[in-house]
Amino acid sequence: KATAGADIREIRAAGARLRPSNQSDDARSRAVAEAFAVGAKYVELRDPGGRLLATASDRILDLKTPLIAPMTPMPSDFSRLDERGRCPMCRGRRTVTTIPDSLVIGTRTVEPGHQQFLSPGAQEVMKGVLRNELAPFLRRLSKEGMWNMNAPFAGLDRAERDVVLFGCWERPGAGSFLKRPRANPNEVGSWLRWDGLYRRLLMEVDRSRNPDWVRQVRAGVRQRRCPRCKGSGLQLFAGLLRVGSLSLAEWMRLGDGVRMLEELEMVAPTTARQRRTHARILHCLASLRNPGGAPSAVAKRTVESFTTMPAALPAAPPA
Repeated sequence: KATAGADIREIRAAGARLRPSNQSDDARSRAVAEAFAVGAKYVELRDPGGRLLATASDRILDLKTPLIAPMTPMPSDFSRLDERGRCPMCRGRRTVTTIPDSLVIGTRTVEPGHQQFLSPGAQEVMKGVLRNELAPFLRRLSKEGMWNMNAPFAGLDRAERDVVLFGCWERPGAGSFLKRPRANPNEVGSWLRWDGLYRRLLMEVDRSRNPDWVRQVRAGVRQRRCPRCKGSGLQLFAGLLRVGSLSLAEWMRLGDGVRMLEELEMVAPTTARQRRTHARILHCLASLRNPGGAPSAVAKRTVESFTTMPAALPAAPPA
């Protein structure tokens, strides 16, 4: 049993159920299969003293961070063009919109849900948003023990300020919570979401009766690298998927297609299907080596290689 206040990352399952009944391969396989089922596709092997000897997982995860990829990852989970894979803060755009704080924030020494938090111009158009969206969002986080409602904006750390300014909070770890009580306690509710102060202000700015303030807001709009994904446009767990020497998130930030192609060429597929897919991917990216190789050429080869459209497909390697 887990004791109150225990760190879920330190709880381990053990016992006779997870030990082989004998030394046969079948008994060992059954024990590993049982451990994978209990551990959600993650197993640790420890000696009697508790020292970690090895880990095995077919999930991409880092329990210390913690970052955990989907149990059955799909290509869409690692694409910034798909809802499943894109960063929820920048929505896959790699950048977020900023506005000079002097035009938006009135008093930094009050909590973000306070009416005086906004500047007079922002308060005119955002009073309802503050009351009906941001304040309930922060109250719910407070009930979950993840936010201090009395903390002034100036006293928040960088990540907490980013939540207020750019939005997109995600519950750390598995699970969700409900926006409102439901009849069925087992029914999964939708994520509680806040779209960010800057984003919501730009949606409401046309309601202002102060044309000078509106003009200053529009003139002050800038783009900066997304603080959550650091400009990759991907979910944080994409940083755990390695392609050669770097993670997928790092490749996306670098944008160095030729170097990525070189490292992909060194990958050694083990099955016939992997070899065919590997050959097709290399064929698609080969045009990057040409002087002025454009993404359009990569896209054209991708369509040729992964659809039934008539084209010269790369020869499959011998099985």
